[in-house]
Amino acid sequence: MKNVLIINGHQRYENIAEGNLTRAYIDRAESFLTANGFAVQHSVVESDYSIEEEVAKFDWADYIIMQYPVYWMGVPWITKKYIDEIEPIKIKLNSLLLIFIVHLIVHPLSF
Repeated sequence: MKNVLIINGHQRYENIAEGNLTRAYIDRAESFLTANGFAVQHSVVESDYSIEEEVAKFDWADYIIMQYPVYWMGVPWITKKYIDEIEPIKIKLNSLLLIFIVHLIVHPLSF
């Protein structure tokens, strides 16, 4: 069984951006993944989280899904704070980003 960590990187703004679309994407991804035999854990960047527990989740995960709105071509500040606070996450994300870039070079996207 493969393990997937889904990170909710939404920053909530009352009556403006409450995170309903992000939550819907995460719920849909979890339904698909569990129906196909994946184990799923969650992290929410706006919650009170333990750095040790988050590092353990990253170590546990074979795959990581980060769902967040894009603000001016970047992540919300609270998501950036989450990544900065958990050093091993940056190492794993950088490795995943490198794999993604190599994949794009080998299999370019066409629009």
